[in-house]
Amino acid sequence: MSSGKAKRQAGKAKQDLGKRVGDEDLEAEGREEKIAGAAREAGEAVRETIDGFREGLKGADGAGR
Repeated sequence: MSSGKAKRQAGKAKQDLGKRVGDEDLEAEGREEKIAGAAREAGEAVRETIDGFREGLKGADGAGR
């Protein structure tokens, strides 16, 4: 599991707990963690895409010559 996904899931759990017990601060903290996790997941996806692109370029260097 990616660190972004884990952070997003932990934030969702904290947000839900805050809702259930009526703790608005805990709910807001969970919401912030969930957003931070989603942003980290997006960054991880971009990094994976760039790495894949680089690998593709390495393979294309000798192709067709």
